[in-house]
Amino acid sequence: MIVDALEMAGVLKTTGKPTKIRLSGILEKRTLQQIKDGVSVENTRLGDTLKNAINVLGGRPSSWKTGKIDEARWIEVTISY
Repeated sequence: MIVDALEMAGVLKTTGKPTKIRLSGILEKRTLQQIKDGVSVENTRLGDTLKNAINVLGGRPSSWKTGKIDEARWIEVTISY
């Protein structure tokens, strides 16, 4: 799903494989609850989705971050190839 979006937007052709992916303004309730409950970001539902996308791209996650901007949660993963 994420890789499809990158392909459709032309990102993979114009800039190559991303070294970071950030999901901002997360609304997915399960992930938000998991983060609130102290689950590591990489082990949340959206973390698993990002790991699958990174695998399809041929990379591996090297670091994870999360935070809030104006109460909107974000997740960021750095990718190594």
